Formats: sequence, structure tokens, C-alpha cells
Amino acid sequence: MQETEILQASRFMRPDDEIAVLHTRSGACGLHAHDFIEFAYIDAGKGYHIINGQRDTIQKGDFFIINTYVPHEYAPDPGTEMVVYNCIFQPDSLGLFLGEENDFVNVAYRYLLHSFYAEEAPRHYIKFTGGKSRKINRLLADMHEEYQGREKGYKQVLHSDLVKLLILAFRMYEQDGAQVQSPPMLKQLVVENALQYMQAHYSGEITCESLAERAYMSVSHFNKVFKEGTGQTVLHALRDIRIREACRMLRITSLPVAQVAQQVGYADLKHFYKLFGQLTGSTPGAYRQKQAE
Repeated sequence: MQETEILQASRFMRPDDEIAVLHTRSGACGLHAHDFIEFAYIDAGKGYHIINGQRDTIQKGDFFIINTYVPHEYAPDPGTEMVVYNCIFQPDSLGLFLGEENDFVNVAYRYLLHSFYAEEAPRHYIKFTGGKSRKINRLLADMHEEYQGREKGYKQVLHSDLVKLLILAFRMYEQDGAQVQSPPMLKQLVVENALQYMQAHYSGEITCESLAERAYMSVSHFNKVFKEGTGQTVLHALRDIRIREACRMLRITSLPVAQVAQQVGYADLKHFYKLFGQLTGSTPGAYRQKQAE
């Protein structure tokens, strides 16, 4: 049996880079896998791709997303070569340049990767064919120029362009009837992202409007998705997060109750007492005293 070669990102990336964008003329490439995610666009030529034992024809205009550690091989037609754009990055590096302000991009990225493991029709890569990927071609050409030029700020430009690449791929996936869609998973990811944001920022002002805007949804649609996913309204979920944190602070600190209330997002002390009593059946002082016994 043919042995699978594992390709490391360091083989293709310059030191200190998180993204590499290559434009190469390629002959046959034997069975291999890699520790990075690969976006590949066939810029010229025709050949075949074998992945998971299945042989597939590939040609100019085809665009692929290939996950980490997926064995595959490819070759151009006899006597020819293919020209390929490759954008590669490791999953762990994505958070370095997405940040928490890009909820929609995080959802799009996670949804694309979910498709690899979808129960309805699991696959090892995503493929788009023909004219659907012209924008991808232009964007990858721009990214390659930035990567090669290495002018000041090129890393930031590449980071921004990768975000755009992910969004374009997400749009193409949603609009492509040949792809397996999972609306429940997409909704679940939206809810998970909202909860993570609420957990990280419970002390600040959080509204349904701001959460909906982060998810690129209307307020009414976001509220419906959130209620379906959690069984709670946003207001009740936020209340639970804040009171749980208040309980934790009362247990492990000696901060005055008023300060605890303020740190979990409640400037109105009377309102804090009311909510705390509703959820715990106790006052903050009595709760602290009982925990100390």
C-alpha cells in the first residue's frame, strides 16, 4: 500500500507567516496529506484528483477546500501540467486575525468545516466547479501578489483577504444546490457564538440588536433562532450568565454586594437583588453566608 506523505506548513510558509499563497505549475503529486487547510484553485490545465479512493476530473475554474490530514493525490493529463493557486493556513492560526469581532466569519468558517462531517453526506473536501469561482480567482491573484511583494502591511492585507475568501466560499456553498446544506447546524453555530460573546462580555451592555448585528441577521430572526436553540430569550440567558458569575464572585471574593452587582453588569442594585432572588431564592448576603458555612 502506498505510504501517505505528511506535508508540513513550514515547508511552504516563510518564517513568521500565518498564511501562504502560492501560484505553481504542477505535475503529478503522489499520495499526501497536510497539517494545514488548503484552498486550491485550478488556474489552467486539466487532470484528475483522487481522494478517499475516489477519482474525480478537475479542470480550470475548479475550486477546492481540503481539510487537514486528508490523504489525496492529483495529476495533470499526460504530457501537460496544471497551474494552481494555493492558499494555505493552519486552523489554530485563524483566531490570530479573525478576533472576536468577526462572529459571522467564525460561523461561516465552522459551517464550511462542518460539511466535512455532515451525517447526511460526509465528504473529505468541498469542490466548486466552473464559473462559480471567478471572484475566488481574482482574489487569490491579488493575495499572491501581496504575498510575493511583501510590502509594508502585507500580512494585514492577507489576513483581510482570507476573511473575504472565507465569506465568498460560504456564499458559494449556501447558493450551490449540489452541496449538502444543514440549516440546523448553521443556527446552532449562530447561537453558540452569541453565548460565547455573552459569557465573555456579560459586564458590558449587551442587546438583542447588537447580537443580531454581529450575526448579520434581523433582530426578529435572531431572536427566533436563539429561542429555538436555547429555550430562552436573550434577556433570560444573559441574566443567568450574570447571576451565575455573581454567585461565583460572592463565593470566592469579599467584594461588597454593590460592587459584585456592578461588575456583572447591573448598575441598579435593587434590580440585581430582585433577579438574584428569582434565580437563587436567596439574597446575595444570605447566599454568601451559606457558602461560607
